[in-house]
Amino acid sequence: MLTTYHVIMKTESKIIFGGSSLIIITIIIGSIFSILLSDEINNSAIKNAEAVNSAFILSIAKNQLNENNFRVDMSENNNQVFDEFFQKMKTKEMLRIKVWDNEGTIVYSDDKSIIGSNYGDNLRFKKAITGVVTTEIKDPVDAENISEMGYGQMMEIYIPINFESNETVGVIELYYNMDTINHSIVQLTNLILLSTLILVIIIISGIAIFSILTIKSANETLREEKFFTIGELASRLAHDIRNPLTIIKTSIDLIKINNDNLTEKDLEKISKINNAIYRISRQVENVLDFVRGKPLNLEKHSLQKIVNSVLEDLPKHDKIEIESVGEKIDIQCDYEAMKVVIFNIVFNAIQAIKDEGKITITSKKTGNNASITIQDDGPGIPEKEMSEIFEPLFTTKQEGTGLGLVSCKSIIEQHGGTISVTNHPTTFKITLPNESNKK
Repeated sequence: MLTTYHVIMKTESKIIFGGSSLIIITIIIGSIFSILLSDEINNSAIKNAEAVNSAFILSIAKNQLNENNFRVDMSENNNQVFDEFFQKMKTKEMLRIKVWDNEGTIVYSDDKSIIGSNYGDNLRFKKAITGVVTTEIKDPVDAENISEMGYGQMMEIYIPINFESNETVGVIELYYNMDTINHSIVQLTNLILLSTLILVIIIISGIAIFSILTIKSANETLREEKFFTIGELASRLAHDIRNPLTIIKTSIDLIKINNDNLTEKDLEKISKINNAIYRISRQVENVLDFVRGKPLNLEKHSLQKIVNSVLEDLPKHDKIEIESVGEKIDIQCDYEAMKVVIFNIVFNAIQAIKDEGKITITSKKTGNNASITIQDDGPGIPEKEMSEIFEPLFTTKQEGTGLGLVSCKSIIEQHGGTISVTNHPTTFKITLPNESNKK
């Protein structure tokens, strides 16, 4: 048992540690995955906007423009061509346009003041003139973006233009408002984050449920191991204890019968011996009641008759008053098993009261059920122990086995009933289906 217990405890610790580690790893991986995916979404959105817009501009440029339009020409005719070009492709997201020749001089701009100026050292222009579509994202506070203050985040696309010669004759630079794209990115990112969060929660829940079930299974194994050991001990000790007890009890009774001159002190000692024998017998019976697990013999019995029989079997308790009140009720039950339940609870109450007090047993009909309450005016059960009193092997008494109340619970549940306890005053309540419910 000790070895099994330690193995199970170590297993439980490993499961808790492993489960916690997996949960932490899942959260970390989920977070990294969300960040990387968000970055990928952002990059893909920009690349898609770049590809769509550049393809759109190139298709219009090849139909509406020619190589001559990309030479420095201050004529109204050239400006008009680009004005029409710009109006044809303008969308609500497009903010500005610049047209560069192959030397970096501004051929056309919606800002007329910069037409004819050369910005050939612009890095994006230099890359675009080699035939590569170039994109840059600018915030409204960028030092290079002072002239565009008042806009939100912008995307500048430098689109290389070529015609039949396939040589880049110039660059069209477009300024796009990023609000619509950013809104789509945020929505998609939020959807990804929510999906990732749900997935992480599902994985964590699965790990937690698996850990709980595994620990529960380990505890059940430990519990079954305890029960098996109890059964083994019970079967070995029952006869060994009962036989000497019978001899002692018979001898004490003979001494009492054959000696008329026993003093009051002698009789008191004999009474203490009988009480000790009775306690030992009850402990053996509690163990046997728990491990036997025999089927119930259900018959119609008077609940009051069962209670009265229990009261006759109890040891003497001169200073403790036991009162049985309530209705006369017939229930379908196993007579001996129900006696065990009531006896154990009342006997525990006597031990709890110790010197002087009162126990009240009340029986009544409650709807389609019969209920029995056993109440005592003892010190009560410590609150921290209330949840454990029906657990196997739990006891607060040095001489107890910790199986009396467990047997009670098992028997009541076999009858299809329930048993519970409350404090101040200590009250055990048993609810059973009454005879009229049994068909």
